[in-house]
Amino acid sequence: MAMNDVYLDLDFAVNGDGTLATEAGAPGGAGAWNTLVSAIAGLAAGDRLNCRGSEANRETLTSSVNLSTSGTGTAPIHIRGYDVVPGDGGFCPFHMYRTARMRFDACEWVFVEGLHVTGDGWSTDIVSLQGDSNVLFRCFVENQSTSSSADRRAVTVSDANIYGCHLVNNGTGSATNEVVSLARGFVCDSLIEARGQSSGVYCSTNGKANTISGNVIIGGGVAQGISLDNLHSAHHMLNVSRNSIRNFENGVKILDMPPTSSSVRPCISANVFANCSAYGIYRDPAGTNGTNTNTLTIIGNAFHACGSGSHNVGDLPTPDEVTLSEDPFIDGGNGVLIPNRRSGVELATRTRSMSFEDTSRLPVHHHRGALEPSRRVAVR
Repeated sequence: MAMNDVYLDLDFAVNGDGTLATEAGAPGGAGAWNTLVSAIAGLAAGDRLNCRGSEANRETLTSSVNLSTSGTGTAPIHIRGYDVVPGDGGFCPFHMYRTARMRFDACEWVFVEGLHVTGDGWSTDIVSLQGDSNVLFRCFVENQSTSSSADRRAVTVSDANIYGCHLVNNGTGSATNEVVSLARGFVCDSLIEARGQSSGVYCSTNGKANTISGNVIIGGGVAQGISLDNLHSAHHMLNVSRNSIRNFENGVKILDMPPTSSSVRPCISANVFANCSAYGIYRDPAGTNGTNTNTLTIIGNAFHACGSGSHNVGDLPTPDEVTLSEDPFIDGGNGVLIPNRRSGVELATRTRSMSFEDTSRLPVHHHRGALEPSRRVAVR
């Protein structure tokens, strides 16, 4: 579809007041905005905002920015970073100062690509994506705070989707912090790092459809790789599959169970768990409906070095489960996720490659989720 290209140029800002500049070097000879707030305020359905910046000219936002203009299915809004030429796969850097947040909560049909966003994390998150059909793609987002304060994360997602991103949280509050908070949407094919003591993904299903698939989720030895909450809603869809989860207390923690009346059975399948000090998959028997059986499908997962056992799911069946004889990756402790053939992981999960190799200023890593073809994941 044809889109209307407009520009944000942090390297050649000239007005200093957010008004349209007349920089002759702006792409296509058009004027370029020089602040994100001004650029977002000027967007309309069908616009593609091309954002250029550099580490030297990173924009620091001291207050939150929230896009309130929606695209449509036939005229979405596209925000993308670039290095030299629009569409070159580059990144545009921003820093959210103290409580500032980058929000896409009051809009729909917005596609955000190639932004490198860091933040001090004094508020709940760095980026919030809570609008129907919004997408965060090939972005790097890091909450740099090491605070133990509750509910601090990198990204909040509701009614939206994440693909091919690198997401990081450095928080130390293991019980209440996570990298991603998900409530209805997709988190797929991304690198998720809980560098402090936070969980990887907290998913509150609450009658909503969610998919967590094809991700590499790495922790700091505590908390949960994925926490599944509010499964007690009567009808919902949940797919947790083809993820590689390592170095947590529990790989997946099921906080409560679906009711026996549920017509939809959530599924945890084809994941690889490694170095989880308690369990690969843990069901909290004290949670709502915690003693229900046959309301959750767990099938075809592989486990290595899960301290107390591969799972603690009561009498739930776990067919096609595989215990790996060695670490599933050659140097997984250092983030080199190349399958170790001797462990049996390739046979167990058909994993072919999870190599992480620097290829650019913000490297593009190539990996395969447990059963997926090769993906390109934007990572720092």
